[in-house]
Amino acid sequence: MVPVVKFYFVHAKYVNQKPYYLIIPSASTFQRMAPGSTWKYEGQTLYGPRWQSIVIVERFNYDWVPRFNKAPDSQLRPKKLSRRGNKAWQKFMQKHCLTYLDDTRGDRNEEESSTS
Repeated sequence: MVPVVKFYFVHAKYVNQKPYYLIIPSASTFQRMAPGSTWKYEGQTLYGPRWQSIVIVERFNYDWVPRFNKAPDSQLRPKKLSRRGNKAWQKFMQKHCLTYLDDTRGDRNEEESSTS
């Protein structure tokens, strides 16, 4: 089983609308990455490596190895969102009706409801 988390990048005034996925090789880090937790992730950007705020919305296990980036412990740190980032996240969650899911058994569930 391959441990994977789904997350969104959260910036000071907005949330990137596209969800991203990471493979978490460390079992202890994966267990700490509960849905709703906030982390700093050293991701590759156009300007080189940069620490960015992320919010975990789902964690699950795959039976096969997906083509997602791997994130070693050196690239992840627990970190609270800034006040402005938290406001942007709350607004984004309400707009997109997001819920947190924790499915570490391997089943995949729908994480967003489509209410317009």
